[in-house]
Amino acid sequence: MKKFFTVLCLGLFALLSEPAHGQVNYKSAIGARLGYPFALSYKHFLSDQNALEVYGSYRRWGSLGYYFTAIGVGATFQIHKDLSSVAEGLNWFFGFGGDVYMFRYSDDLYFGNASTTGFAVHGSLGLDYGFADTPVNISVDWQPTYSLSGYNPGFDPGYGALAVRYILGR
Repeated sequence: MKKFFTVLCLGLFALLSEPAHGQVNYKSAIGARLGYPFALSYKHFLSDQNALEVYGSYRRWGSLGYYFTAIGVGATFQIHKDLSSVAEGLNWFFGFGGDVYMFRYSDDLYFGNASTTGFAVHGSLGLDYGFADTPVNISVDWQPTYSLSGYNPGFDPGYGALAVRYILGR
């Protein structure tokens, strides 16, 4: 097990220390994450490889007279890697982040009318593309999430989105 951990750490170090080669063609962008959950998104590159995405989300679901509402804020630190050999402006990324959700339950037989706050951590894996001749960025990601508290704590692999953003600066 110790040998496996050493090899894993060395592999991650090699991956993270890979030099950047014109990684991204934009500095920041704002738009929407069209997925679960729906969110407004702002993404800003801190360096050639590292970006921070912050977002605010809203969800409402239910039926038969009861509803759950969740309003959330979150952030994801992303490490981008160049895929310009496939298409200029294309990158893949991985990262991690966290979320805070405020839940409200209305007229539910189990919960009644109540509210709670939930905390979650997530990973992130995706593709990011910035168009060279138009101020648009698109990305698609998967964010496996572990909810620490709030409504339905535990692991949920169903988070992710297609994001469409307007590029603010190159």
